[in-house]
Amino acid sequence: MENKFKHPVHHFQIQVSNIQKQKEGTRIIVAQSPKRFLAEAYHRKRVGLNHIAFRAPSRATVDELYRNYLLPKKIPILYGGPKEWEGYDPGYYAVYFEDPDRIKLELVYVPNDL
Repeated sequence: MENKFKHPVHHFQIQVSNIQKQKEGTRIIVAQSPKRFLAEAYHRKRVGLNHIAFRAPSRATVDELYRNYLLPKKIPILYGGPKEWEGYDPGYYAVYFEDPDRIKLELVYVPNDL
């Protein structure tokens, strides 16, 4: 699937221990976790990363990822598959799934997002 957006990441959600302590201008870095920290499994509700959402150019792209990649590869799907999410931005259509470390990932299409 071709990415047609200059900004493919829609949003990051990060759990923090005290929202008042957070600073503007924070950078996000992805790094390998040292072995000594690998014994305790990741959980998205702990302090730290909750999930990463990537932009899709259309609803059809969300469906295509689901049908042609996630299902055939038996990647864990969350919340029953792609659908429109009420209470989010109008037309917010997404599929949520987990990577091998159980980090929640999302592919989302929002009309007129950019």
